[in-house]
Amino acid sequence: MIWDVPSCDAYPSRADFYWTVIWQPPEPRGRVPIALNVVTYWRPGGPRQGTWAQLVEAWRPSVETECGDCQETIWLGSEDSAVVARVVDGRVVLTIQGAAAIARIFPTVPDSVTLIRRRPGTDEEEITIVVERSQP
Repeated sequence: MIWDVPSCDAYPSRADFYWTVIWQPPEPRGRVPIALNVVTYWRPGGPRQGTWAQLVEAWRPSVETECGDCQETIWLGSEDSAVVARVVDGRVVLTIQGAAAIARIFPTVPDSVTLIRRRPGTDEEEITIVVERSQP
């Protein structure tokens, strides 16, 4: 695995890799989270080589909320120590730790979530999954 490859279009803060879980909450814009995001940004000094885990675990995931007062769609991200990104069996896994964090991020169970990933030089890949609701 190689990242931070120098190129003519590389610049600090350019998103190189990202993994996003997005959902549509019933609440009005800006009130509750709408996504979890892990983004790795290009950094000078590369190329770097390592494992997926070394790439992903160097970056903190963010919890995204839509700006409720903005005229256009803008996500406002913030780190949440209860959200952890790691690599398990070659897959990026986002974990929300603790019942309070789950209730804060998902005050309402969404009908579906969309998983999005992108790597440099590739198109975005996307899949939507229906959320099954179990009765207690």
